[in-house]
Amino acid sequence: MKNVAYGKGAGLNGMGSVLFCLVTAITTATFSYVALMSVCFTDIFHPDPYLEAISSMSWLSSPRLMLAGLLWLALVSGLLYLVCHLSERLNERSVLVGVILVTSALGCLVVLSAHSTGHIFPDAHSLIEYASRASSGDWDSFLPTAEHSEFAPDVPSAYTYFRFYPYQIGGFLYFLAVFKLFGAGNVVALGLCNVVANEVALLSLTLLVWEATESKAERVCAPVLMGLNAPFFILATFPYGNSVGFSLTCLYLLLQVKSFRAEDGKGTLLYQLASIAPLGVGLAIKSTYQVIALGMVAAWFVLTARRGKWLGFGLSALVLVLALALAGLPKTYFEHATGIDYGEGLPTVSWLEIGLTGSTGINDQPGW
Repeated sequence: MKNVAYGKGAGLNGMGSVLFCLVTAITTATFSYVALMSVCFTDIFHPDPYLEAISSMSWLSSPRLMLAGLLWLALVSGLLYLVCHLSERLNERSVLVGVILVTSALGCLVVLSAHSTGHIFPDAHSLIEYASRASSGDWDSFLPTAEHSEFAPDVPSAYTYFRFYPYQIGGFLYFLAVFKLFGAGNVVALGLCNVVANEVALLSLTLLVWEATESKAERVCAPVLMGLNAPFFILATFPYGNSVGFSLTCLYLLLQVKSFRAEDGKGTLLYQLASIAPLGVGLAIKSTYQVIALGMVAAWFVLTARRGKWLGFGLSALVLVLALALAGLPKTYFEHATGIDYGEGLPTVSWLEIGLTGSTGINDQPGW
């Protein structure tokens, strides 16, 4: 690892050391739990010929899928061992470019071979329906007087939906922009946008790893390991805002790390300012990732308490506030454009209730 200078005075601050140890323990426990759960509950997205949509199923639901998963694990382990062994002979930038080209091609192949026209996931289904109507000029269906029967089966009226989930307006406008460019209901175009977003995430995370280490083996293996994450790239077939929101959040994380490593206040300020836009747009499309931003601010606090750099901590908190304000602009714009007040929506605690409640209408899946 790089011997990073965190500020003047190398002696550990007592409170910072305790916080650092506590956060490290919590992070280790959380990642261990998620890794264990992913073995049992990783979903595989696949075409559903009956619904003409992309559906999902647990890889443990079929012995053939289980065998394929174990073979893939063996392949990944063997390839990583080989890359690590040959890392001194490989150019890390060439490896990164090669991984991006290969994963981009495979991602496009997965999306194009799916031949999907929709998705059974309720939110994706609803947003596709609303954005398709809006891109065709049908704005009357967004009025409070529009009947539920005007929409596809299992899709609530647009007014009802956005009254409950106004934070989805950013994702809706993203869908609308894609459909305006490539045609109403073009789910394939959404998938190809996800492919691009996945490559941005891969690039950002790889550069983030390169900021953290000088080990040639680690720098070469990082993009290869991420490129071998099959479920992540298969997720490009999911017509939703997850991939785009995640990629922009990864770019924000990279800029935050660069800000922390900046040698002067000017560099810290410039990187912090540059991180506002990707975080704000990312949260507008998929607000869930504000949890990552909160974690970044917490990380700044721990590292500041340990080593200094209070300017960076203050700026990171300000960036989050400004990004949240930026993420709220789509709702403000849409309400002004339509003349409809959608209110504040469901309280945040209801998201947890929804996530802990099983679904009886979609393959009897459990909550997230």
